[in-house]
Amino acid sequence: MNRIKMSNPLLRLAIIVASSFNFAGACLLVVIWNFNPFYYMLVIFGISVMIGAVMVDINNAVIYTYASMGIGIAIATALFMAPYILLDEPVSRLNVAIMVFFGATARVILFGLIVYFLGALFGCFLGEKSLE
Repeated sequence: MNRIKMSNPLLRLAIIVASSFNFAGACLLVVIWNFNPFYYMLVIFGISVMIGAVMVDINNAVIYTYASMGIGIAIATALFMAPYILLDEPVSRLNVAIMVFFGATARVILFGLIVYFLGALFGCFLGEKSLE
């Protein structure tokens, strides 16, 4: 079975961009629609498994998973704050929006760090077994 060469930097960038938008969407589900944190954990576990299965190397998978998580949170923050900034809302409303966003995401991000790692580890195992 042929294995995709992961030395292509454009392919690595595509993996980070795609998974970052997925993580951003998962964060926005928690903040905007008050999504159950258990389902959020399932979604991010699935995303991490996909990254691990594609990357196969555990070091790269964990690095790319955490990089995608950080970029995804930054994207979600920008998308959530954009209406307040673009519509020139008062600073007090912007501060409340920031507190709401980080209050909702902080409770799931700490547990998410473990789930990200376990998902990447499981994905690497699946990717390794699929290559045999």
